[in-house]
Amino acid sequence: MERRPRVVRGGRTTRPRMNTVAERNRLPLESLHPGPGKRRSLDGLVLAPEALARFNRLLVELRPEAPEISADQVATLGRWLLSLPPARAEAVLAERLCRAEPLRRMLTDDDWEAEPGLRERSALLLGYLQEVHDLIPDHLPLIGRLDDALLVELAWDSFAAEAADYQDFCRFRSERRPRGTPAERRLAWENAVLAEAALLQQRRELRARPYAAGEPLRPMIRVS
Repeated sequence: MERRPRVVRGGRTTRPRMNTVAERNRLPLESLHPGPGKRRSLDGLVLAPEALARFNRLLVELRPEAPEISADQVATLGRWLLSLPPARAEAVLAERLCRAEPLRRMLTDDDWEAEPGLRERSALLLGYLQEVHDLIPDHLPLIGRLDDALLVELAWDSFAAEAADYQDFCRFRSERRPRGTPAERRLAWENAVLAEAALLQQRRELRARPYAAGEPLRPMIRVS
């Protein structure tokens, strides 16, 4: 099976993003409409207005077009999470939280030079995930990581392309073991990306050419 090609945009090399989160473990964000009671508590925890305001300010810093989240929406999502079988609920959280791991490695990898703005946003996201007392304290069973997972989910569009590129670079570095300086190893990966994309495009053009030109396929073997 052919690998999905990366796309070069503005000098950066990226792969088209794919939704890797299993459909059954998705967060039901589209159903988070404020309820009639305007709930502000979750499993006995009152969601502090100042903590929620800080969460929303950070979310806007990470992804300006992200929607503002209300206490009622967080409480509704928490009740949904608690209604799931424990194993599935843990999987829902883990699938979001594990996305941050490439960002964590990226920030300390001398071979990867991310843009300053993205590095700053990555540090902000990781900093929130490391906090113990945030919107929902981490020590609470299960729901303690809900706000962390929600932040990753809502902000991820700002990080997805960079994380995918970095993971692809790490695979290339592990398999090919390029030599040289960090810049030379990064350049070797970018050249491989471009070569792969060009080869794939050439294959597609060759397959499509007889049909696009209206030409019949020529037989490979002449029968006399």
